[in-house]
Amino acid sequence: MNNSGQPGDNLTIRIRGTGTNKDPDPLFIIDGLPMQKEGLDYLNANDVASVEVLKDASSAAIYGARGANGVVIITTKQGEKGKKFQVSYDGYYGIQNPWHRLDLLNATQYMDIINEAFTNDGRKTPYFSDAMRDTITWSTDWQDEMYYANAPKQSHTFSLNGGNENATYSSSLSYYSQAGIVAKGKSDFDRLTYRLNTTRQFGKLMVGSNLNIVNIKKKGIDGNTQYGTGINQAINMPPIVPVRYSNGVFATPTDFRVGLQEITNPVALLNYLNRNSRTDKVLGNAYAVFEIIKNLKFKTDFGAEYAYVQNKDYVPTYFIDTNHQNDSTSYMSEEFHKYMHWNWENTLTYSFTSGNHSATAMIGITRFKETDEGIWTQKRELIFDDLDHAFLDNAQNKTAQATGGYNEHTLASYFGRLNYSYADKYLLEAVLRKDGSSRFGSDNRYGYFPAFSAGWIVSRENFFPENPYVNFAKIRASWGQNGNENIDNFAYTSTMSSSLIYYLGTDQTANYGIQPSRYPNSALKWETSQQFDMGADMAFFGNSVTLTFDYYNKKTKDWLIDAPAMMMI
Repeated sequence: MNNSGQPGDNLTIRIRGTGTNKDPDPLFIIDGLPMQKEGLDYLNANDVASVEVLKDASSAAIYGARGANGVVIITTKQGEKGKKFQVSYDGYYGIQNPWHRLDLLNATQYMDIINEAFTNDGRKTPYFSDAMRDTITWSTDWQDEMYYANAPKQSHTFSLNGGNENATYSSSLSYYSQAGIVAKGKSDFDRLTYRLNTTRQFGKLMVGSNLNIVNIKKKGIDGNTQYGTGINQAINMPPIVPVRYSNGVFATPTDFRVGLQEITNPVALLNYLNRNSRTDKVLGNAYAVFEIIKNLKFKTDFGAEYAYVQNKDYVPTYFIDTNHQNDSTSYMSEEFHKYMHWNWENTLTYSFTSGNHSATAMIGITRFKETDEGIWTQKRELIFDDLDHAFLDNAQNKTAQATGGYNEHTLASYFGRLNYSYADKYLLEAVLRKDGSSRFGSDNRYGYFPAFSAGWIVSRENFFPENPYVNFAKIRASWGQNGNENIDNFAYTSTMSSSLIYYLGTDQTANYGIQPSRYPNSALKWETSQQFDMGADMAFFGNSVTLTFDYYNKKTKDWLIDAPAMMMI
């Protein structure tokens, strides 16, 4: 689901409901690199080869610590062995308009309704007299004023693909741009992406890499707010109010003594909104697979993402009405963040086949770390009246505000999986993971999460009738547990806040102080999602029609809830 109509906004994705009090988003695995949905804005749809959704606990169990809400596996396009060099282009250009508009009152209808309300209230004098009605010669459609008619949207992708017997490559350069249908020039998303995926075979050793270089620029308004700068303002604005008077001054409902105090001229609000965001990121992974002996393979995969994010705001001095103003001084604020995370996974896999028996055993270890370092600054009294020149050095007031911080989060995991198949008809799988998180204290840092599944492909039995209608039938069941550690960092220990200022003495000298900001809780432990699933898969009419049935029971226990606490003095 889209959270809003804001271009580039995050999606809301739920797999089998909301199973936690905290963040219920699934885990995303993109070319082997774990990601959060906030980082998915770099993806170009034309680069995606496949999307797989793991719903039940057994299939998601191998991803452990963050698989309690399901897993979405996205694989980007790869080159093909023996395929000749190929150049391709994919693109489109389109326009956007709202599919639905509210049927609102015009100026005459609005004045009639207000006067009727006065009459029903027992008042003898109408609010809008005939003389006043004659002075109102306009009827503003505020939806027209807010919407960006024929807002453009475009995408262009150039791709190079190919390979020989020992190597493959897939590369693309893409540009995507979308303007929001609300607030022309204030709500835009632009992305430039370069992608390169390669593989190379050296005898028993195969190496590969996936690389993405991305630049994203965003402009945005306040989405999903009750009375922000969006559509709610427009549909509640009285139509008797013009956008501007003949002298260029913005008109407001208070000029006509109508409307609500939260509602004002939305075009005026947008005129004073100046903000943008820029993200530069490099991400990808490199991996190697080595066949130690026949059927025994070792794989190492190291993936990382580095993102540098800059957010900038500029607010001039302005006055729309008493509830919407900045009558002190203009100011600018700027925020910088450096995000980095890496994931290193090593696995050892052995496959065995004898007659009707086949089995695959895998053991592995994973290390994960993410950091976030940021700084925020603000200065006032700028000498230029625009966002392009909103720099700290262009502020006359030499007093600056600044805050900053650093966050770190690590995971350590050990896992094993055993698959067994008899005659490709009877299937068994067992998974066990041990996950450790820095978000828990030493007493409960590690959690153990098992999972089991079984399947029976009925259509491969001798008694299954041969017919052209039913081509495949499978019955399956699974049970498993997944862990969830989506809480704040260092929630198990007490932390201190240094954002307090105490004014002491007769001269009220400012002194900075600290105080506890969190109660310690050494008993914090892993939240566990437990799920039982049974289902069937069938295919009909030459596999042209498929049917999947699932029954599942999902229960989350040991919820991680940030309960409020009150201190009595």
